[in-house]
Amino acid sequence: MSRQELAVGDLDEAECLVAAAYGVKGVFYRQITPLPAQAQKMVDAARSAGVNRIVLLSSIGAILEPKPMIGARIAARDDVFRRSGLEVTYLRANIL
Repeated sequence: MSRQELAVGDLDEAECLVAAAYGVKGVFYRQITPLPAQAQKMVDAARSAGVNRIVLLSSIGAILEPKPMIGARIAARDDVFRRSGLEVTYLRANIL
């Protein structure tokens, strides 16, 4: 059985994200507000720390057509991860 540890990083501080990602096999990524710039910082930090696996808390709204406004914002953030070349798992929560 593997051991999990919690590391928290400030999504606006690249150095903090690299330190939080260093030595881990994967990152669970969750944002309160889906900002692509912060997502890019996480992608860059993951690469710098040698992490190639990200599990991303997303939303079903990111793939619905037409997208509600928040869904479009989440989709834009998710695109940063999609283009990153990292292994990404999308957890798309849904309340139906």
